Amino acid sequence: MFLFTPASNRVQRMKVRESDDLRAPLGFLLGRLDFCRDFQRFVSRPEGADVRLTAVPKSEQAPYTDVEFVVTPAYQIREVKADPKFPKK
Repeated sequence: MFLFTPASNRVQRMKVRESDDLRAPLGFLLGRLDFCRDFQRFVSRPEGADVRLTAVPKSEQAPYTDVEFVVTPAYQIREVKADPKFPKK
């Protein structure tokens, strides 16, 4: 797995089975996130034939501000994006 951090312009490489880092959107795809347990306030909007779903974490301790999923009409996830929290400079 590769985790890119835009603020530091760094890429971190790790084995997926060693990663418990839920900052990675991969956490959802691996079944480690539970939408009802982990998120509040869901917003969806059409994006062409797809739907973009934005979810806000319930916990203030979450290392991201929100997670976006683009879902196809066949219910396949085409894109996953997590907006990480960065320290303000």
